[in-house]
Amino acid sequence: MIIKTFAKLPFISAVIITINGTVARLSTSIKATLSQLRGSLPDSIFANLFFIFTNCEETTRNFKLQLISEYKPEPQRTFHMQNSLFSAASIADIDSDPKKKRRAESNWQDSIEAMTDLMAEVERTVTTSTKVFADMRIKREQLSANKANLLDKQKSLLSAMHKLTLEQERLRNAKSDQSDNSKYTENQTIEKIEIEKKNYYSTICTEHGKVQVCHEHCGLGYKPELNFAHFKNCAAADSTGNNCRTCHCGMNQHLHTYEIPVSRMVTIEQIVQSKKAAYDLASRQVSTSQLQLLQLNATYTALQNDANGCKDGILSSIKELKQICSHYNFVEEMATTIQKLRQEAKIAQDLKAKTEFNNTAEAIENLIKQVA
Repeated sequence: MIIKTFAKLPFISAVIITINGTVARLSTSIKATLSQLRGSLPDSIFANLFFIFTNCEETTRNFKLQLISEYKPEPQRTFHMQNSLFSAASIADIDSDPKKKRRAESNWQDSIEAMTDLMAEVERTVTTSTKVFADMRIKREQLSANKANLLDKQKSLLSAMHKLTLEQERLRNAKSDQSDNSKYTENQTIEKIEIEKKNYYSTICTEHGKVQVCHEHCGLGYKPELNFAHFKNCAAADSTGNNCRTCHCGMNQHLHTYEIPVSRMVTIEQIVQSKKAAYDLASRQVSTSQLQLLQLNATYTALQNDANGCKDGILSSIKELKQICSHYNFVEEMATTIQKLRQEAKIAQDLKAKTEFNNTAEAIENLIKQVA
């Protein structure tokens, strides 16, 4: 509130602090007030600091200036006022006693003179620009904004980190399944019938095409057409000569050919459907996880930049505020934020999350120690 009020003014001539001069010690309230002023106002303003000791004269002041020596009270900016007219005593009581009246009139005149001297000294004092108050307010607002955002950004970052870790694990498992099932074919030996041309001819049955050899390497004369009379004499004919002993068809269905079926054992590659299905499923999961990781990495990078921006913003604001107000109470300012970071570190299940929260808290604490 003070900073905002000061920032609205064009300049500041003086900051006047009043202290009860009859008190010999620096009371807790006065000490707290002075510390608060020192920790909340720019250093430059203390070049225009004035002190007024009330309820006393210079010769009757009990308060020792050594108690406020850190504020460097200058003699020409230290004033005394016996402001008894503002006491609880009634005017009637003062008027009824000539001695009290003379003392009151004398004190009043002394006070008028003190105020006149004070205003004269204020006029001689070089004014201080209030721009520094605006700068300080902006830095404090930036610090507050980054404090408010830091924890949320940190949580979002760690959530993305967790999702990234899970997806990386899925990808490893999918690649492992893909590798385990990559050999989804197996070799199998089967019998294969092929038509082969020989340098001799054989008797075959036309009822079975060219796959039924009834008499290989036939000794009869070559007859490439059907001829019962010829083939009833073939060694394949039964005792009657009418039917074939091999295929039991009539010999009138037989002829000669140089091409006969030959049986060979061949090895073929056969797909194991269960392994192929597992391989295909793993391959799809690999593609899905790789695409998901690209998206998660982009999200993680963006969140990391946001979190780093908050952390860097806090550290920068602390350094800049320190330059404006060297006694700024950063310990109190950042205590809640540090406490929240430590608390999140305690409840975090993931080791990386614990480390991240603690590292952030320590970075802020270390900087505060440096600027303290």
